[in-house]
Amino acid sequence: MTERSFTYEWDHGPTEVKLNVSSYQRGNRLYIGMYRENEAGGSISSFEDLTANLEGYDLAEDEAFISSESTAEKMRFIRQHRLGCLAGSWNSGIEKYLLVKFNLKRLAMLDPDEVSAYLKSRREKNLI
Repeated sequence: MTERSFTYEWDHGPTEVKLNVSSYQRGNRLYIGMYRENEAGGSISSFEDLTANLEGYDLAEDEAFISSESTAEKMRFIRQHRLGCLAGSWNSGIEKYLLVKFNLKRLAMLDPDEVSAYLKSRREKNLI
């Protein structure tokens, strides 16, 4: 998890979040979660998943879908903090998902151990 906090702007105002980079168990695709400190006690809890795991798509190691919920806010967050850029969009059922090409070098600067573990896991499974 990143030591640094980032401001995530959404309907309920600004929220300070930390990022966790990992991989999904199914498909070993890039996972990025957002976590925040609880107001009562300072423990960390999940705030929202930045990425979504869609089956049936062959994605590069630096690509991930972002979920259809709060897409505008998530893309603004990604751009604002130079985490990646829009690479396309897909419909899955009735939901629309955005494909983001994430900046793995930037993510590795923010969360080096987790990005390294993610890339190692992909190499071991011959996904790179």
